[in-house]
Amino acid sequence: MHKLISKNNSPSRFFAIFAVIFYCSTSAVAYSFPFRELAIGDPVPDVSLIGYTQNQPDLSFSALKGKPFVAIFWGTSVDTNTMKEHSIATLREIESLSIFFKDREVYPFSVDIHGSNPDIIAEVKQQSGNSFPVFHDHEQMAYGALGVYVMPAILLVDKDGNVVAGMGYSRDMVHRLRGAVEIMLGEKTMEQIEAELHPKMQEKTA
Repeated sequence: MHKLISKNNSPSRFFAIFAVIFYCSTSAVAYSFPFRELAIGDPVPDVSLIGYTQNQPDLSFSALKGKPFVAIFWGTSVDTNTMKEHSIATLREIESLSIFFKDREVYPFSVDIHGSNPDIIAEVKQQSGNSFPVFHDHEQMAYGALGVYVMPAILLVDKDGNVVAGMGYSRDMVHRLRGAVEIMLGEKTMEQIEAELHPKMQEKTA
């Protein structure tokens, strides 16, 4: 497991490390909780996010009380395109759940934690085909309050404002996120989700 980042350090110094964490994730690392300042069941801190365009209203976590939400934190600040490519891939995969979220009144959005310029954000949205609203992490408020240390990182919060799940990238990320939502809403149990993710092979007789 990679060493945690000091809370007082600026996030811009660590995006290259985030990219390595993303690229080298094993199952154990990918499934670990990617928020240093949170735990499952904690009330999510109130942070304010800035709309990506002038026509898009700003957002605060407290304003979402009463409505479950999924926040995807991503960034692009590295010397190569590696992190941008990973962000695009993650947003593209989670886009496949857009109808699933809509049917269950779960609000999905993404957060550019680095403060990329509008052209970069437009490029990420276009290449990923992601339709979720995008927000800027104003003055790294979310970075510090949540303790983000893996990028991209996904946070699921229930209607009461409590943390339900958090995950980094993994090959079955979409299935795990979907399962976490189904468990949150009482549609399935943890045992059912685990059985779907890890079906038992049955040998057939001759």
